Amino acid sequence: MGQVHYPRAWVRAHVRVEDVGQPDPDRLIKLPHPPIELEVVENKWSEANTFRAVVDLEDFPLDPRIIRGVTFEVFLADAGSLDPDFWQKQSLDQMRSHAVCLGVVDEIQTRIDDDWRKTTLKGRDYTAYFLDVETEGKPVAYTGEDGAKLTLLEVLEKIKEQIPNAEAITFDVDPDVPTLYPADYHTRGTDEKLSTRKKRQGESAWEAMLELCLEGGLILYVELDKIRVRRPTTIFVNQGQDESTWWTWTLGQNLKSLQTSRNMGRQHGINVRVTSYCPDGDGGEKIRHANWPKNPVAKLETPASAVADDGEKQQKKTPKVVFTPYLVRGITSAAQLEVIAEQLYNLLRHHELEGEFETDDMVDSNDRPVMGLHYGDPVVFDFSEAFHSVLTLDRAEQVERLLAVGYDEETAQSVARALKSQTIPFYAHTIRHDFRSEDDGGYSLRVEIRSRKQVDYKLDADGNVVKDTGEET
Repeated sequence: MGQVHYPRAWVRAHVRVEDVGQPDPDRLIKLPHPPIELEVVENKWSEANTFRAVVDLEDFPLDPRIIRGVTFEVFLADAGSLDPDFWQKQSLDQMRSHAVCLGVVDEIQTRIDDDWRKTTLKGRDYTAYFLDVETEGKPVAYTGEDGAKLTLLEVLEKIKEQIPNAEAITFDVDPDVPTLYPADYHTRGTDEKLSTRKKRQGESAWEAMLELCLEGGLILYVELDKIRVRRPTTIFVNQGQDESTWWTWTLGQNLKSLQTSRNMGRQHGINVRVTSYCPDGDGGEKIRHANWPKNPVAKLETPASAVADDGEKQQKKTPKVVFTPYLVRGITSAAQLEVIAEQLYNLLRHHELEGEFETDDMVDSNDRPVMGLHYGDPVVFDFSEAFHSVLTLDRAEQVERLLAVGYDEETAQSVARALKSQTIPFYAHTIRHDFRSEDDGGYSLRVEIRSRKQVDYKLDADGNVVKDTGEET
């Protein structure tokens, strides 16, 4: 028998009601019972995470007409027992360790009939504060009043100051972030005289912050009530991988389902841009870029021959170059970066392997709590001895099995060799936590995954990049 889990969820809401004569319109609603349903979806780092909670109307007896705004805290834990007072016994630090999402409610739905008296709250994490607000009309300055260049962190702080609701949100950055100066990037249109960054029409604060970080080879995302500025994870084979960091699930043991698919047609119109930040770059250059193809392919959103419903031709739209961005670290050679861009381009042309798996365990096969699984984490799958499949046999047995069903010797050996060389991990793309407190619904985790061969580059004795021919060595 596998490990027994006792999922427990809890939510609390900070509610501001309309002005109805109360001296203090802010209320912290401590719900006495767990939510009936709870869903938390962790999206990729450029989007807000979302949550949906269904609570009993008797626990949250507020008419949506009197609510002006709600912020929400979502907690999910493996209680390890059937203790009904689990949450009441948690300290503030323990509660914090169980938090999976903090955010703002966007929609409140109340349904009342003979059998159903429930309220549904839907919202997003604090990324929403920055997604919903445009940057100020004036450009974001790269220099201070004294003319000195501002660091990336100082520029991000200036943008954050424009959002009143984000006052309590703090930055958590990697050590070398304060040494980056956006004025040195020169990859986005700037007003050289004013040392300011040009503003796009309708640009949100999050888009401005995200692009500033992407240009510096960094990833930006919100985690609970902190804005994280992080280095990207490596995409290189020859830099080595610590397989102990891979999340592992076992078929035939703790997986309810696993499905994978791959569209075999090639994609077209792809443009790749790879950005590398290197503090010791040659010639003093810290930010490097490489595009592939070298001459980017522009996408025409509306064909020139398109005809409107009234029979008149629509105006031609200017072709737009759209890049798929990748971030790497420490690449000092322009040629080396170009090879990486070309390989990523060729990999994108052939569709990535996609999939989804589902489990009702709250830990992976290495007993790591699934609340720690995030976008981009590597995921691999093992097979239990009880899982009967040709995939689980050793190579000799696989060859024997393939010969028995009619394969010739050479093909059987080739297939078996290929099956045993699958060391490419999947990567978590979207993570969905589902909790049900009624009818023994329990907990389930659904993760959308993608798998892409990692970029491999080699250097000769003179330090020049040697392209990988794909041949075995």
